[in-house]
Amino acid sequence: MTVITYFSADQLHKYMDQFVDMLKLTVDGGASIGWILPFSKEEAVTYWQEVKTQLTTGNKILIVAQQGDIIAGAVQLGLEPRENGNHRAEVQKLMVHPNYRRQGIARQLMAEIDPAAKAADRSLLVLDVRKGDPAEMLYQKMGFIHVGDIPDYARRNKTEFDATAYYYKPLN
Repeated sequence: MTVITYFSADQLHKYMDQFVDMLKLTVDGGASIGWILPFSKEEAVTYWQEVKTQLTTGNKILIVAQQGDIIAGAVQLGLEPRENGNHRAEVQKLMVHPNYRRQGIARQLMAEIDPAAKAADRSLLVLDVRKGDPAEMLYQKMGFIHVGDIPDYARRNKTEFDATAYYYKPLN
């Protein structure tokens, strides 16, 4: 059974190895979530340490899917701290461990985004995704509205680029 929960910096620290492994496997599997190959374990550790700091400062919410003591997936909500944007949040780094895919975990994680954003007093969600990724259909089904695409936005590797699709969702 999958349980969806909010993680603190201390909980992230406790499960750090699993988060690092999940991120490494996700990037190695071709996900466009901020890195290109080769992607090292050290880069993954550095990233999760940064997330831990943002959890401590209150600028990020980490929503986690667990099956028992195993981290099956995660998504983050970046909370804009500046006054002109503190009504919005950015959906970031949706990932599901390869061993737990095709079980509806991504949908369960995304279903928790709206309540998390509302609890943080946010009224607008934004996100971007590589154009054509399977996650794009999920976001549309979850009520996100496609705004447009930017060609050649994200580097796929040293010589190739991908378009990025931008979405938003008002939380009325």
